[in-house]
Amino acid sequence: TMWVGAAWHMQTPLALVGANTCVVLELVRHGGDGADDACVAWARVPLNKDKATTRHFNVSMLAAPVDLRKGKAVPIESFISGEIVVHETPPAAAEQ
Repeated sequence: TMWVGAAWHMQTPLALVGANTCVVLELVRHGGDGADDACVAWARVPLNKDKATTRHFNVSMLAAPVDLRKGKAVPIESFISGEIVVHETPPAAAEQ
């Protein structure tokens, strides 16, 4: 078991997210001493603007490397869990 904490803020408003949009998370091993970093595994978390709510997620990790163009992902025996928190920005005062 490995516990990691991180926060990421999506800069694109959900209203602009298209069909089949996802967030790709990579588990990267840092090489150190000038060695290259290497992707160990990755996960795909789908985003659906019509069903976007604050929720917990648990998805299977997939074998590296990440290549979404091939359309083939190989699951491995690892999972990643997290929280998606959706915040709505209130309308600007000028728009009220």
